[in-house]
Amino acid sequence: SAAASSTARQSTASVAAARPTVSAVRAAAPAAASAAVAAPAAAAITTAVKAAGGDSSPSRPAKRPRTEGNDTKLMAGWQALLERTRKHAHYAMEYTRRFETEGKTWKKPSPSTRGKLVLGLDCEMVYAKDDCFALARASLVSFSGPVYNGFVLRDKETVLDFRTSVSGVEAHHLVVENGAVSFQEVQAQVLALLSPETILVGHALQNDLKALKICHTKVVDTALLFKVQGKTDWQKHKLRSLVSIMRTKIPTLQNFSPDMPHDSTQDANWALQLALYEASKFPQATAPLKLQTFPKKIFITELPKGTTKTEVAALFRGGTVGDIAFQLQEDVGKWYGRATVSFQSQGERDAAIAALARFACVHAGPF
Repeated sequence: SAAASSTARQSTASVAAARPTVSAVRAAAPAAASAAVAAPAAAAITTAVKAAGGDSSPSRPAKRPRTEGNDTKLMAGWQALLERTRKHAHYAMEYTRRFETEGKTWKKPSPSTRGKLVLGLDCEMVYAKDDCFALARASLVSFSGPVYNGFVLRDKETVLDFRTSVSGVEAHHLVVENGAVSFQEVQAQVLALLSPETILVGHALQNDLKALKICHTKVVDTALLFKVQGKTDWQKHKLRSLVSIMRTKIPTLQNFSPDMPHDSTQDANWALQLALYEASKFPQATAPLKLQTFPKKIFITELPKGTTKTEVAALFRGGTVGDIAFQLQEDVGKWYGRATVSFQSQGERDAAIAALARFACVHAGPF
């Protein structure tokens, strides 16, 4: 292990405070890192803070990839992506074993269905009383645009957390007046668009298939395709990070605001465009990519419910604290918040972390 600092390597640190509060701090530049800090409130506040620095090197824009499904080379590219997904070290754990256990009772596409050759899929989930990852919205897109967008009918009283800050789902989306239907109907409508030969594209697609309770093995998972430079297979790019990194190579990727919640139609489209680009490059493949970095920000997680922006701001001098979004955590059954602290420069960010003098002992990764 090594001491955590705002150096040019990624680290994770556990920090024991000299005062009664206990926390963990991690700061890294240029790679992504996380930390936990204690706020000077009457009750002890335990948090995790993630800070990152540096920028990814831009690439020259590429031509728009082909989309024609009958192109021989392109089809070979899609087959290569299927194979790369299956050969990833995590495929057996995240797909095969899940299908063989809890997925035994899941529905499968019918051989009689004439589905599209390639579709992008993404879902949004809410925390319901009977399922902490209950399906709320499912979206399918093709190369020509949205194909399906359905909401699951749910009583407000059965949902403990809509996770709106992440999912974008609110109570009014899941009512009959908004066109919401039963889970079984959403599942059936998705299956009606798939055949056993449909190539389903998504990012961490195993989570979407679990939410839909659909077993489909012909998948291209962009979380498994694009490797992280200098890291093991356990480290993966987030979808939004991939979009930011790859926009210089894929001009059709739409820009986004990092503060906006997810949109399943947008996410499915992003995954489809990323996969299409990679299929078009065959037999070449994108080299491992550097992690996206945020040299002027600190990301705080695990803020106890009731923590205020003023309390967080008291920790980091000169930083601007964004809104705190609280979310019910499935592993502990408690509400924790997330917030971002932004600075004018990386120097100010690093100085704010260095000013946390109350912390005495630091033990770091690698993780």
